[in-house]
Amino acid sequence: MLRQYFDIKKSCPGSILLYRVGDFYETYGEDAEIASRELEIVLTSRDAGKGKKIQMAGVPHHAVDQYIRALISKGFRLAICDQVEDPKLSKGIVKREVVRIITSGTISDPEMLDSARNNYLMSIGSGRNGYGIAVADVSTGEFWATQIEMTGNGNLVDEVSRWQPAEVLLDPYVGEDEGFKKTLERAKASYLPWEEVPDEAESRKILLEHFKSGTLEGFGIGDSNEAVKAAAVLVKYIRETSKVEASSLKKISVYSAP
Repeated sequence: MLRQYFDIKKSCPGSILLYRVGDFYETYGEDAEIASRELEIVLTSRDAGKGKKIQMAGVPHHAVDQYIRALISKGFRLAICDQVEDPKLSKGIVKREVVRIITSGTISDPEMLDSARNNYLMSIGSGRNGYGIAVADVSTGEFWATQIEMTGNGNLVDEVSRWQPAEVLLDPYVGEDEGFKKTLERAKASYLPWEEVPDEAESRKILLEHFKSGTLEGFGIGDSNEAVKAAAVLVKYIRETSKVEASSLKKISVYSAP
């Protein structure tokens, strides 16, 4: 079972893996240390074979949402791993899979959100035409994009102040700006790099398929290459973390930054 746990853990780097075992979600090793410290739950250990012990900490499955909320509020990224077959019918180790990844910017459960404010996910890219910015709230379906001039990071700081995102995706160029990342930290926004940098054609294909449209012109974003790229990365990220289509984002609107 521990071999299965660590094999699954490798597939979701940067996430705390909540691994369903019977009536509990368990964490092991370094994840268990973090969970024990941040959730103030008991840290124990179990036999890992060959006389070795491994640390573990778990929470009851019926109360897992409150623990998820606590970890997300502290900026952690979570991978939820469930049993995907009936333990009574399985032969050997029960099959398990990551069914969703929860991040501060992709929460859609109303009970995990502050009803008084939006929960924005932001994507920032750069190119020859300036910065592309896309912002979405998956719980409300709001989806905005813009393109701004590349004149230092001051205008990016202004956009962070405007939207107050919970999570920000950064392209490699923007991700090298240590000063801007400190701005995000002060704003208590978690951030991570784009896993891939799509080219213009791929970005347009992602959005056209998402909106089931033959053109982007009707959305007003067709001529904004950097904004298109940032929006495509955001849609792809939501799909890959939530394990479902970003169905709440039915349209995209262009806004003008001052």
